[in-house]
Amino acid sequence: MRQGYYYILLLLLTACSNPAPKAEPEQNIPITENNQNMQQEKSGFLYMDKKREPFTNGRDNYNEMLLYAIGDTVSVEQLKQFCSNEKAKFTDGMFHIIVFFDKKENAVFPNNPVTALFIEQEQLQHIKAVYTYNRVNGYSKLSYYENNAWESKVDEIQIN
Repeated sequence: MRQGYYYILLLLLTACSNPAPKAEPEQNIPITENNQNMQQEKSGFLYMDKKREPFTNGRDNYNEMLLYAIGDTVSVEQLKQFCSNEKAKFTDGMFHIIVFFDKKENAVFPNNPVTALFIEQEQLQHIKAVYTYNRVNGYSKLSYYENNAWESKVDEIQIN
């Protein structure tokens, strides 16, 4: 009799327990700076840092420089597409400069104002490309260097 009671109790417990958990629907993960950096690193563009220099002229009150590391795997076409995508994001400020370095450990800001760019050989030897966008007058060019900004002739490409 006692065994029958345990058997019925076991049946009730298994019949009333929750079934195996259902697979959760795929969630849309919001893009944050962290997972955006991971996505960019996979595409060859690794965001390193950003610097804004304020000034007063009324509405467009800062210049900005962004640093990226790209290594040797990024093509000129990928750079052009990346710059075009970034240009669309610039909705305020005046000058936006993106500097692409060969390695992340070489990505440093210049010692002078960001609009004066780089003048030191040590820094220029690690720069692969520079994108400059003046939001006020529409100037938008990518300066690309075959080896680096110190040794190579510049190839300027208009970015629309």
